[in-house]
Amino acid sequence: MLGRSEKKSRARGRPPLDNDLLLGRRDTFVGVLESSWADIGWSLKKARSIRNVREALIPLRGYALAYPLDLFLEEAPVEASAPEMRAIRRGAWEAARAAREASEDYDKQLQLVNEAKAALAQAEGQPDTRKIVMAELEKRQQKQDRFATELKEASERRDALDRELHKTQAFIAQTELLKLVKSKRYVFTPRNLANAMAGLPYIGWRQSIKRCAKFPCQSAVSINYQVFELVAHVLRDRRPKSSRQTLELFRAELPKLGRKHKRACCNAPR
Repeated sequence: MLGRSEKKSRARGRPPLDNDLLLGRRDTFVGVLESSWADIGWSLKKARSIRNVREALIPLRGYALAYPLDLFLEEAPVEASAPEMRAIRRGAWEAARAAREASEDYDKQLQLVNEAKAALAQAEGQPDTRKIVMAELEKRQQKQDRFATELKEASERRDALDRELHKTQAFIAQTELLKLVKSKRYVFTPRNLANAMAGLPYIGWRQSIKRCAKFPCQSAVSINYQVFELVAHVLRDRRPKSSRQTLELFRAELPKLGRKHKRACCNAPR
């Protein structure tokens, strides 16, 4: 039986997204979304474009460590299909490999240059030997210069593809999230949203939800979200016209609350 650390064969170009990684991302999103639902829930539910999605999630910019949240906040996504994104990812991997190899070549050559410099110092007072060593040093330095140029070019190509990949992944992630928002198949809650976002952009939002649903999040519901639900429950179908009317409404309704909402009320910060 496959558990959280299930392993499957994958096509080249698709990054590993086993259950440990998927659920770790989901749990991160749960914490972020529940804590901020009062700020983002309504506007996100009304989103009708990926720009609307980004604007709705602006309050989450403070969560700098919540990777991969940055994919949903990228302001200049590059339109691409999933196959195109995978092709760019393969190119980025190849560029990263080439950059690593270029770095290794440069480091090895640098060591050879340093060895030649040391030999030159030891040949002090030996004109014939110094002439031979000097010639070898010049050859090694020329090769080092060539490797330095190759390393610079490989690094620039890697960085350019990384930037392009990030922007295409952002487009896929934002587009998939918009599909979920427009869908009526799931209740619009932070945990359903987190389940859908966890696998993006590597798998579609429906597959992400299905995989995450097999392992419900064990984190306690955020007190911020409990308070949000309490307020939404009390104000449902009601439109108090003043803060005084709102206060009176809560005083009248709080004794009628069920256990779930009473717990949120008791735990709410004062």
